[in-house]
Amino acid sequence: ADDALTWSLQGPTTTLAKGRRFLVRDLAPGAYTLTLLATDSTGLLGQSSINFEILPVIVTDGEAPLFDGLCADSGYADAVRIRLPRTAQTNDEARWPEVRLLHADGTLYLCFTDQANGRRAAERLVGLQIDTDGSGGTSAQSGDIGFFIDGNGIATQTSAVLNSMAPTSLPSAKWDALVYPSEAGWSAELRIDETLIGGWEHAARLLIKHEVSDLFDDTLNWPSTGRHSQPGTWAAAYFGTPPAPVNLPPFADAGSDTQIALSTPTTIYLDGGGSYDVDDDPLHYEWRQVAGPSVDLTNAGESVASFIANPVNAPIELRFALIVDDGTVDSAQDEVLWRLLPSKTQVVDPPDMLYLPLVQR
Repeated sequence: ADDALTWSLQGPTTTLAKGRRFLVRDLAPGAYTLTLLATDSTGLLGQSSINFEILPVIVTDGEAPLFDGLCADSGYADAVRIRLPRTAQTNDEARWPEVRLLHADGTLYLCFTDQANGRRAAERLVGLQIDTDGSGGTSAQSGDIGFFIDGNGIATQTSAVLNSMAPTSLPSAKWDALVYPSEAGWSAELRIDETLIGGWEHAARLLIKHEVSDLFDDTLNWPSTGRHSQPGTWAAAYFGTPPAPVNLPPFADAGSDTQIALSTPTTIYLDGGGSYDVDDDPLHYEWRQVAGPSVDLTNAGESVASFIANPVNAPIELRFALIVDDGTVDSAQDEVLWRLLPSKTQVVDPPDMLYLPLVQR
C-alpha cells in the first residue's frame, strides 16, 4: 500500500510525502538527502537514502523588458523562473506565484506574478535580499542589500545594521519598482542597477520574500529555510556565466543483494546499470569478485557481467565489487552479495539397475 512508503526530503527545501513516487521539482539550490522508509505487512522497516545537489540559480543576459510592472512582454520569456511558496488562497485559486530574473544593459530585472488580492493585500510586499559576494555567514554583513515594494507602490531598501538586515533611511536612486494591480491579483517589477549588487559575473546568494506584510516575516521565504538576516541560509546564485564545474566522481551501483536456489547450472547477471555520473560523462566499468568460491566472470569490463552458478549442497555466499570511472575519476566501490542455496528438490541420478523380464506362469 502507498501508506507503507514514506519519503523525507531534508535540505534547503524540506518536505514529507507518502506513496510510490516522490516528485522532485522547484527545489532551492543546495545539498539534499532523500530518504525512503518502507514498512511491510509484518511491521518490519527498511530504509534507503540518496544524496544529491541542486546547482545555483543562474541569472543570464536577455532582452531588456518593458518596465511596466506587468511581466507580460517577451523580455521575460527566457528568464530564469522561481516558483514561490503558496498560501492557502493561491492554492485554492489554483495559482502559483513566481518571480523571474534576467540581466540586460547593466541592470537586474525581477518580476513577481500572481500575488494574491484580498484583505490587506495592498500592504503585502515582495522583493529580495542579495548577499552580493556570496560569502554567507550567520549574520548580515556589509555588502548585503535588499529591495522591496508593497501593493501600494511603496519601496523599501534594506542593508546590514548591527548584523541585521533593516530598512535604510537613504535608499539609492539607482533602482526603482512598479506595481500592476488587477482583479485576478497583482504583479510587481523591480529594476536594479548592477553597481548596487557588486557588478556582474560573480557568485551571490538570494533570499526572496512575497505576500507578507512584515519585512522580517520568514513564513513565505524562498528558500523556505532561509532566514532574514542569515545570508548563509540564502540560496546560492550566479550572476552571469558560471565557471566550468569541477569534475565530480561518478557513483557505482552494483545492484541489490539476492539469494537463489539452484537445481541446474544457471547464468547469474551482475547489473551495474544503475551507476551514473553527475556530469553526464560516459562510464567505464570494472567488476571483480571479492569473496566466496572463485567463479569466472564474463564481460567484467561492461555494465552487465555474468557467471555460471552450479547447484550447491550447502549455502554459499559470493560477493562482487563494482567500480566505475568517467575517464578521470574513480567512483567509490559498491558491492553486491549473491547467496546460492540448495534446491528444495535436488535432482538425483538413479543408480544403475538390472531390469529382468516378468515371466508369467
